[in-house]
Amino acid sequence: MKKIYLLALSTILLFSTACASIESENDISEISKNESESSEYTASQEASDEESSIVEFFESVESIISTEESTVSENSELGNNESETESETDADSTSESKTETESKPDNTQDSSISEPETNDSSSASTVEPDGKVFVSNGILIAGTRGMEQYYGSETSGTQYSAYVSAFKNDLADNVNVYSIVVPHASCYYAPEEYSNLLTRGQVNFNNLKNTTASNVNYVDVYATLANHVDEDIYPRTEHHWNALGAYYAAEEFAKMANVSFDGLETYEKIVKEGFVGSLYAFSKSSVLSSNPEDFTIYKPTREYTAYFCNEGNYDFEKYNYSRDTVVFNVKSYAGAFLGGDSVWVKIVTGNNTGRKLVIFKDSYGNAFAPFTIGSFDEIYVVDIRNYRRNGIKLCEDVGATDVAFVVSGFTATGSVYKNIERIRTAY
Repeated sequence: MKKIYLLALSTILLFSTACASIESENDISEISKNESESSEYTASQEASDEESSIVEFFESVESIISTEESTVSENSELGNNESETESETDADSTSESKTETESKPDNTQDSSISEPETNDSSSASTVEPDGKVFVSNGILIAGTRGMEQYYGSETSGTQYSAYVSAFKNDLADNVNVYSIVVPHASCYYAPEEYSNLLTRGQVNFNNLKNTTASNVNYVDVYATLANHVDEDIYPRTEHHWNALGAYYAAEEFAKMANVSFDGLETYEKIVKEGFVGSLYAFSKSSVLSSNPEDFTIYKPTREYTAYFCNEGNYDFEKYNYSRDTVVFNVKSYAGAFLGGDSVWVKIVTGNNTGRKLVIFKDSYGNAFAPFTIGSFDEIYVVDIRNYRRNGIKLCEDVGATDVAFVVSGFTATGSVYKNIERIRTAY
């Protein structure tokens, strides 16, 4: 148990060093001044988005610690429920505090794009040989792929399912609710030496599926992505999923929701070469820094307008700023989708379907949202970590016909899922 806490502590200290060494990239010549994102996406917001990624990694470490504590408690057969509840509550209060104080996006407008440089040569790297399997600062490296080590708690997953069901119970009978939980890369790509990660993924996602209440539609992302593991559905150097993985999940969701769905060929494909993401900042592994990858994003070609709120504003009619896109032509992962973790984003299309979607999400929902633009008249994307109002009232006020919870496996089976109950019961 001490080793787990020491690992978390060392990760935090290394993060401080990594963050200090990350410099902004000021060259925006690759983006035309005629594009709205080049003049309107802010440097301060980009920095905040990177902080949000760091916070999420801390939340992941805390979830692992909580799970390990629960396992020890279960093995000793003493105070099982009390021990797990206490550890999850502590982790949740810590992660919520960090989210509130560190990941609030700035609402400054009209500044040039500045992209964090995660493969800065001035940052000290840990040198390891390519092709080996090892752990660097908590990050599993297998070949040239980095991965968070996913564990998760079945008890937490069961409670997550119960909270989503309770949310549905408070909505009108004709509102459809969906549970969309995204696996982590180690659920598919963990090497033989770490096959326990594959097992934990299978166990946890089977449990999520089996504990979903009858009033909730479970979109089986785990099974969907298993059919595409030979494709570029996860980055090798970033702890999120790729846009392609989000596309396949959104396609499965659209089938279940019985809405039209735009094929990938209708999107503008944008490829950023030489990408090195957050897992290098976490691990400082030379294997990741010396093996950059292509970062591919897909930009909707439909006409629509997106309205953004970045801080303390919960009135959809009083947005901070608007854009004609939710996918930005930037190299950083955090800035590419929805411009980062806004408190809410309202997307208005001209589809005339009679359907309105609310997405309650963590950062994994950012890459998912753009693939719903062809399916609904309005889409409201709400961050469960930052939203401080009643979620039921929100859905009622906007006339939602569909509500989707799009979160990572660590959120659903760790402790961050408790934000779902918080926004359900908020005043």
